[in-house]
Amino acid sequence: MSFESHPEWDLYGDNILECWRLVEYALKGEYEIDMKGELNVIEPTINLIKNNSQIKLNLFPSTKNLNLKIKEKLYSENSTLRESPDVILFNTKEKFIYTFEFCSALPAGNNAWQRQGRALSLSLNGIKHFHIAKLGGYELDKNREKKSPRLPNPLILISYLKMSSLFYLGKSFFVPIISDDTPELIKSKMGQFDCKNLLSSLICGILTNTNTDKYEKDLIHSSIGLINSISKKETNEKEFNQAEWVELANKAYKSNENLLDFLLDKRKISWKKSAPTNKSSTGKVLQSYLENNSYALGSKNLPICLLANYQIKSFEDFLQNLYEIESNRVDLSKAYGGTLLITCDSGFKPRGDDSRPARGLTPFARSLMPNKDSSKLLVFLYGPCPVYQWEEIKSGNFKALAEKNGLWESIYKMADYLILDSEKHPHPLFISINK
Repeated sequence: MSFESHPEWDLYGDNILECWRLVEYALKGEYEIDMKGELNVIEPTINLIKNNSQIKLNLFPSTKNLNLKIKEKLYSENSTLRESPDVILFNTKEKFIYTFEFCSALPAGNNAWQRQGRALSLSLNGIKHFHIAKLGGYELDKNREKKSPRLPNPLILISYLKMSSLFYLGKSFFVPIISDDTPELIKSKMGQFDCKNLLSSLICGILTNTNTDKYEKDLIHSSIGLINSISKKETNEKEFNQAEWVELANKAYKSNENLLDFLLDKRKISWKKSAPTNKSSTGKVLQSYLENNSYALGSKNLPICLLANYQIKSFEDFLQNLYEIESNRVDLSKAYGGTLLITCDSGFKPRGDDSRPARGLTPFARSLMPNKDSSKLLVFLYGPCPVYQWEEIKSGNFKALAEKNGLWESIYKMADYLILDSEKHPHPLFISINK
């Protein structure tokens, strides 16, 4: 039997299971596996067969030895992060690259944005990226018993909608998958937005070089529908209501829309930082100032807040007085023409090592900002920062530190200002980041 052959693909994954996850979606598209002949169990090659067409897949269960062409595309933009996705699909003839992230962690709380850095970086590097997230899983209590179902904050989905806009050379899409153990009440609300079959069709379309625009548009519509489904209809002082979230979502993937101005114009919601608590005396004062003066991004307790243009000079004076900085004047003048977005997070685990969720917070905030604007991003970081890291930054070695640490890389490459106010050090630092 003769086959119509499509270009072969190299499939890289963190391990063979990650590779196989993507193969399984192709199989749901009614492909069959042909494993005739000698099989390399370490780096297997398989053929997917459907009717008279055949797709060759070379599986590489490691991302450590990537093809040079892949590395060039993944890390071509200097302003992006050196993060690799779970799965990389590379067309060996046309040199197309698609990437996939499989997220089984609860897509809520700080887990929601820990992978935001790679999604934003891949979009900026001209690569189409698909974040596949299981929804409706349970939060567990201290005894590991099911407590309550968890759902993503709408702003997470809106961030992906923004990253799928025409501004980006590539695009990042949020792909909701309904978990098998999702409660029936939640499943009844979200079941229509389950993208398992859509993802299967999209992957098969990619493998056969078929235009996938329709499937990508369907993913966008699913995200907006999901936002509508999980948002509260009633208006309250803590978060946007259903209509407000949906309006923000519709603006997000239109490249000329300024989401920050919309947030300020639509309805101002006061911001309040949730746990963990700041232990530094000056840090507490700064946090209190922000809670009394800044605005939330549609949801009161997210660790990101916003200052309007007219508030920036007063905030600059406040910082100067609080930290009594003489040799290095607090200068926020780069933000005078727009707004100032501020992230507020402990950034470290109890023993001072890098916190992965905090690593994604800066790019999460950056993904929501205007594409071409004078708005700037300030990172307010506290917690048990290791002494050597504090000294590296104080000594002007921020770039060198960023080259060997994911948390500092995300801040160095994607933020404009840093306030490091750690209880472990007597002198807080204000840094204007010059790339």
